[in-house]
Amino acid sequence: MNQVQVARSRRLALGLMLRRRLLRWLLAARPAVHAAPFAVLPGDTVSEEVLVAGIYEAALLSALFDGLLASRRSAFLQGAAVDVGANIGNHSLFFAPRFAAVHAFEPNPPALALLRCNAALAGASRLHVHAFGLGDRDAQLPFSHNTDGNLGGSGFGFAGVQGGQVRLCELRRGDGVLPQALQGLPLALLKIDVEGAELAVLQGLADTVARERPVVVFESNRAGGAQGGAQVLAWLRAQAYSDFHVVEDESAGATPLRRLALRLLHGERIRIAPLGDLQDRPYPMLVALP
Repeated sequence: MNQVQVARSRRLALGLMLRRRLLRWLLAARPAVHAAPFAVLPGDTVSEEVLVAGIYEAALLSALFDGLLASRRSAFLQGAAVDVGANIGNHSLFFAPRFAAVHAFEPNPPALALLRCNAALAGASRLHVHAFGLGDRDAQLPFSHNTDGNLGGSGFGFAGVQGGQVRLCELRRGDGVLPQALQGLPLALLKIDVEGAELAVLQGLADTVARERPVVVFESNRAGGAQGGAQVLAWLRAQAYSDFHVVEDESAGATPLRRLALRLLHGERIRIAPLGDLQDRPYPMLVALP
């Protein structure tokens, strides 16, 4: 080995040592309550936050369950949560100790593999994984797997998701699946994060929603369009849901520079407020109460 190779080898070894020490420091700094073993995907948005914080959207989930839904804690322990668009299992594992059972639905094979792995690592016996998506029909449909660092941004083509690797994934109508899956447990909470296919999920669960009246937690990436948040709200209102809230960082909707400044000044502060007019911007968490 010549001197150039020796110098390069030393730099690589030093860089590796420093990166490993930094990673250990980041892992040690996570809150202990969020430090359970978790399989992640390098370079992925959700995975990166899990590595740093132990859980993705920790502040939002804590505000939701310790604030808005705190009075339902006992009822949740007697019922089931359904996680449609479970991705790698972040929300499902958060739900697991808070419900009698959790049913996680994920059609995307790479996310599904990590979801199953994380359920096994956590020893979450209450968590049941289903290898398909929920929608308004039974079909094999084109599904776009996001390869740009956001595995959770993958979705079915009919919802407008494009790009990435396209494969056929299974979709099933929710009303044909849930009654048997729940095995008599009441459906207490329905969480939907399916990149624009939220309305199709609800339409496929029309009978179940009418019968069970669960809390519905969903994401809205846009207000308009056939699968937009406005249509989802209209559908829920037609089912006699009338109490809607937004759970989000106080800096949501601000310009990137202003959002950075607010976070530097005040940290991450979550607001829970009644939902007024739906703006045409992303909402990470909207809540409909029966």
